[in-house]
Amino acid sequence: MNYSAYNRDVSKSYDYRGSRTMQLLRSLVEAHRSVIEADDAQIESYGLSSCEFDCLVTLGVAQPLRMCDLASQSLMTKSHTTQVMKALERRGLVRRERSPESDREVLASLTAEGETLFERIYPLHYHWLTALFGERLSDEEQQELTGLLRKLADGG
Repeated sequence: MNYSAYNRDVSKSYDYRGSRTMQLLRSLVEAHRSVIEADDAQIESYGLSSCEFDCLVTLGVAQPLRMCDLASQSLMTKSHTTQVMKALERRGLVRRERSPESDREVLASLTAEGETLFERIYPLHYHWLTALFGERLSDEEQQELTGLLRKLADGG
């Protein structure tokens, strides 16, 4: 979509705060904030930051992963993924090793301690999220909202 037509000078007498567009934006931001705050608090109860949890879960579902793949599958930048992995490595939860196929590639995986933690907290967190969404939205609403948000995220 070409948004340049929308960048024209608009009269300052308009107050768009009550418009559907601004209400939609505000609702998205407030919903995001509410869910993320609750999610972060739950993750902190496991003794992890949300970024550490993200790495742990990404590796727990599919490992080993190249560091670049871990970054693309998680919600973090490459440099932040490296920082988080170093912190998890110091805690003995993950390891990084050179790939046998290429000295340039680094593979990330969970240690036995990391796997134990993943196996304990990931199901707990899934059920907690299921309850959180279930308290606020019916199954049908969740399905409809997922489709609508996917449409917004994908740009069409």
